[in-house]
Amino acid sequence: MRLDGNSILIADPDYDFSDQLKNSLSHLGANCFQADDLDEAKLLLVKHDFDIIISNYYLSDGIIHELIDWCSKNLESL
Repeated sequence: MRLDGNSILIADPDYDFSDQLKNSLSHLGANCFQADDLDEAKLLLVKHDFDIIISNYYLSDGIIHELIDWCSKNLESL
């Protein structure tokens, strides 16, 4: 399976885990970005279109539902 051309946002405060996941997905051709918290994820979501977001439920500054709500209100497409 190849992921060429797919952009993936990984939001997780565990840098070791997200870095391993990023390396694995990048090896398959995905363009991966990492965010440690909701604020960083929001900044990346404004700058890039992502095909998928992989996130831990709990981030240091909130929970994933807050990011989903923010996306619904602030982004033209999800």
